[in-house]
Amino acid sequence: MKNKMKTVMWMVLAAAAPGMAQLQPGEPSRVGMSARRLQRAAALLDSEVKEGKLGAAAILVARRGKIVLEKGYGRLDGGANSPAVKPGSIFLLASITKPVTACALMLLVERGLVSLNDPVSRYLPEFTGGERNKARVRDL
Repeated sequence: MKNKMKTVMWMVLAAAAPGMAQLQPGEPSRVGMSARRLQRAAALLDSEVKEGKLGAAAILVARRGKIVLEKGYGRLDGGANSPAVKPGSIFLLASITKPVTACALMLLVERGLVSLNDPVSRYLPEFTGGERNKARVRDL
């Protein structure tokens, strides 16, 4: 499993590399961004990591092909001897589909295409049997 994950990560990096190679460092003001607001975003991440609310973080903000903020915060595995996070650090993202799916669902709710009060079986007809007919979208 570990080797498979490494392979997937390298595939993602290989796919992203051409786009990343085109980005160049730049000044926020030259691309219509506020340096002050970018500093606030960086300070927020720094604070969250220092307070232990986030284990580690990396940020890259680019606009019009120019990188205006690129920084890492914390340590890769939380240990004192662990390498520091760099902007290009690779993170293991476990169960990332859950928040992505929840976000997508809430967009559908916002657009009026799905209701949280509807039975799950309305959208997943296979979701039947037992007391599943009582389950609402909001229960998931």
